[in-house]
Amino acid sequence: MIDLQSTALLVGAGFLGGAINAIAGGATFFTFPAMMAAGLGAVAANASNTVALAPSSFVAFLAMRRHLSGARHLLVSFLIVGVLGGALGAWLVLWLGDARFRACVPWLLLVATVLFAAGPWLVRMMKAADIHHERRSVRLFGHVFQAFIGIYGGFFGAGMGMVTLAGLTLLGLTDIRSMNALKNLFTSLTNGIAIVVFISAGAVSWPHALVMMAGGVVGGFAGGKLGNVLPADRARLIVTVVGTVLTVAYFMRG
Repeated sequence: MIDLQSTALLVGAGFLGGAINAIAGGATFFTFPAMMAAGLGAVAANASNTVALAPSSFVAFLAMRRHLSGARHLLVSFLIVGVLGGALGAWLVLWLGDARFRACVPWLLLVATVLFAAGPWLVRMMKAADIHHERRSVRLFGHVFQAFIGIYGGFFGAGMGMVTLAGLTLLGLTDIRSMNALKNLFTSLTNGIAIVVFISAGAVSWPHALVMMAGGVVGGFAGGKLGNVLPADRARLIVTVVGTVLTVAYFMRG
């Protein structure tokens, strides 16, 4: 059972995460620390957090699936890369165990903060670069790059969205709607297979995951409304500041 204080914490973090995800992404910066603060070990917090956030990426994919036609030639390869990468990333979490994964948390938050903050710049840089997308070596590198993102997605995943968009420019995609549709599909695949691995290992705390999921659904709706008023760059700044503060706090605790 979850006490009232932890329930309020999880609902509140889920609400904030769902709202910020709807505007700019970055829910994990709110939700994962809340899972740990609610008393879960690092592995269980990561697994439960993945379950709690899964509906948001899947709903985003469903909303944009009609734009996949512009990226149809990548669907099979992304299916393979997403499933294998997500499974391997989740397996690595379980293999590390709670103590070693907890030691990774400050570094994961640091990496996620950097990825999240640098994501838009990375996308712009990739688009501006004179990359010969038709070359086999470039396309191979693009798929290898995406495979590593898939592994990271199954392992932790915070900040992977913008990096995925940057990687898609290596594969010659230019239409942002097709890119976002494929990104959401890839995220859903990665999270989905990671959830299967975590559930199989009994790593998910369902009470924590479902309570946070409820807050996230309401927050996602509120964020959709707030997005009409709050610009995405402001939301990204808030998330980057939160990520930086959390990174420093976890390093100091360690």
